[in-house]
Amino acid sequence: MEELLIESLYNLILEKDITDDERLILIRFKNLIKDDTNQGRIIIDLSENIRLLSVENISKGKTLSPKIAEFYKKISKYSEQKKNIARGIVSLGVIR
Repeated sequence: MEELLIESLYNLILEKDITDDERLILIRFKNLIKDDTNQGRIIIDLSENIRLLSVENISKGKTLSPKIAEFYKKISKYSEQKKNIARGIVSLGVIR
């Protein structure tokens, strides 16, 4: 799953229909991903950064570009899965 998200990230950077702000976020996280072994954490942070950009855009009357919005849906789903797995592991430790 992570590999597919990273591949999508690389392809989006080259996409001509995204904004400069969106591209800057993607490039920043591309550089982090290639240098870090905790790619899951970086993907979760990327999701948060795109969400913050979306909120910022609302005040300007703008929206995310369609391809970034679709990518955000994918990575936010991934983020939720990771959080739920972590909660499950923690709850197992509490139950014992």
